Amino acid sequence: AVVSTQSTGIQNLQAIMSRPVPQEVTESHDKDELPNVVWWKLKKWAMHLLTRIFERYGNTTNISKEYKKLGQFFSSQCAVPVLNTLLVALAETNQGNFMSPRVLQRILDYLKLSVTVSVTWKVLKGSILEVIQKVVFPLLCHTDEDEELWKEDPYEYIRMKFDIFEDYVSPVTAALNLLEEVVTKRKNMLNPLLVWAAQILGMPAEQYNPR
Repeated sequence: AVVSTQSTGIQNLQAIMSRPVPQEVTESHDKDELPNVVWWKLKKWAMHLLTRIFERYGNTTNISKEYKKLGQFFSSQCAVPVLNTLLVALAETNQGNFMSPRVLQRILDYLKLSVTVSVTWKVLKGSILEVIQKVVFPLLCHTDEDEELWKEDPYEYIRMKFDIFEDYVSPVTAALNLLEEVVTKRKNMLNPLLVWAAQILGMPAEQYNPR
C-alpha cells in the first residue's frame, strides 16, 4: 500500500514537471514576477519533493532495511522517468523558454544525485556534456548584470557572490556542485570536458558568447 501511494504521488509530481506553463501566463508577467506565480511555485515544490525522495530512496545501498522495498521501487520504476522529464525541461529552457531559478536549482540537484546512481547515470551520461555546455557553463559565467553590479557597487557584488545563505537556493551553486560531482565520481568525463574547455579558450571572444 505504501509503494502504491508513493507511485501515485511521484507520478503526480512528474506530471506537474512535464506540464508546460501556459503562454498567456508567461506573457502577462514580467520576468521578475514569474517565479512567484502559482505555476512556478507548484513546480518548485514538486521538484523539492522529487529531489528529497531521490536523496532518501534513490541509492538502495544506503537506506535502512525497512525502506528497502520503497527504495527498490523508486530506483527501478521512478528515478529514470523523472530524469527524462527533467532533461526535456532543460532542453526547452535552452530554446529560450523561461525557468524559475529555484526550479532550475532543484533540477540540477536531481541531476547531481543521478550521477552516482547507476540506473540514472546510464541515461544521464548521454546528455551530461550537453547539459554542462548549455546549462551549467552559462550559469557559471560572469554576466552583464554581474559586470554592472561590480562597477556600481563592488562591495554588494562580493556580498551577493559569497552569501552562504544564497548558496542553498542558487542555481549557480547547484551547477557548480553538479560539475564537481561529474568530474570526481565519473572520471572518464574529465577528459572530454577539458577538450571542450580548451576549444572554448582557443576561440576569439566574438565567436562564442555563453550568455
